[in-house]
Amino acid sequence: MSCCCPEETNDGRSGPAAVDTPVVLDRVVDNISIEDTIVQGTLYTFTVPAGRVSVDGQMLVLKLRGDLVNTAGPQTYEIELLFGGTAFYRDATPVANSATAKRWRLDVELARKSAATFQAAARWKSNNTATAATVGLGDLGTVGSNSLPAYELGSSGDIACDFTIAQALAVRFTWSAVPGSSIVTRRMGTLVIE
Repeated sequence: MSCCCPEETNDGRSGPAAVDTPVVLDRVVDNISIEDTIVQGTLYTFTVPAGRVSVDGQMLVLKLRGDLVNTAGPQTYEIELLFGGTAFYRDATPVANSATAKRWRLDVELARKSAATFQAAARWKSNNTATAATVGLGDLGTVGSNSLPAYELGSSGDIACDFTIAQALAVRFTWSAVPGSSIVTRRMGTLVIE
């Protein structure tokens, strides 16, 4: 005969249902590229099923990884983050002119505050120079010379959203100039509920 002790969470709940294991909603490994266009393109989209984020404090966590190349001369790119059709972040940043691919990463966290609101935080990081690694993309190089700081992004308060209906999470990308070759590619990503 075996003995089983109930597990307990930090909020005092106990029993098998109290274990909050992250659930993978989506995993992507196909390459999606937005190339040589000033038309906004979608790097990622997923529709979260109705009622799937049902507990206050639950978080949707999106992690995307990829690379970008810009030989179109000095320009900017814009990133827009949306949930439920509402843009909760949009901004542009300059990118260096280089034929060498630069790695980027985007981490997004959406926290349910109530059945009708959420708050968001995100982090974007990208290499800035053309220095190449011996194998792979990026470079450890000299401190401060090879990488942009990690930009902290997010909402400025509660954002209205009805979690009782299906809602789409989307990441959109726009180049500011067409000439030359400008390519952003999403290489992989995951979306989980925590």
